[in-house]
Amino acid sequence: MKTINRPKRLKTPLPVSIARTVAPTNPPQPPTSEAVSLARRDRVIKRGTQRIKQQRLERETKSKVSTKTATPGILPKTLTPKAPVFNPSPVVPAFSEQTKAKFDLAVRALKGTRSLSERLTIAACHLRADPVLAAINPQELWKELQKK
Repeated sequence: MKTINRPKRLKTPLPVSIARTVAPTNPPQPPTSEAVSLARRDRVIKRGTQRIKQQRLERETKSKVSTKTATPGILPKTLTPKAPVFNPSPVVPAFSEQTKAKFDLAVRALKGTRSLSERLTIAACHLRADPVLAAINPQELWKELQKK
């Protein structure tokens, strides 16, 4: 078998004008934190405006539908004010178990063996712990207990 000798390729250098116009390629740089935050802000604003537009359209369609579907002779229901009911019996508030327990602790503190100022202070702490009993003055309570 006969081998064919191929002629060698000649490498011709590129002309200088072409070599200067081809710029070296730089690897792509990751976006900076400022660019990322600006892009995120733009996305949030864009989505927000889209959401607002959608809500407006929904509201407008609801209002149009409700006015068209309502029959002209029937008015929509209105809330009529109820007349206050007069109850001649005094209203006794229903206290919770915690409120009763705090009041009982205050009364027991006033009946204790400590000095009067200490008893009043302890009773005031127990009364202040419950918002329902916070308006009670421990001195008035002590006077009521003394009358009994």
